[in-house]
Amino acid sequence: MLFPQFTVNPITGWQLKLPKLGLVQINLHRPIPDGFVVKQVRTLKKAMGWFVVITIQSEDVT
Repeated sequence: MLFPQFTVNPITGWQLKLPKLGLVQINLHRPIPDGFVVKQVRTLKKAMGWFVVITIQSEDVT
């Protein structure tokens, strides 16, 4: 499933807020760097369980 747009940061602590699903527990391996915003979230079902791929974007292009 693809969640393409977010107006606010969906990550709060160890939870991810997704439309229609609500709060989902996550294991955040790396913090989102300062100056980056979440662009889209993709959920994947694999043999080992559910995974989330978070795409981030920086407003400053250097």
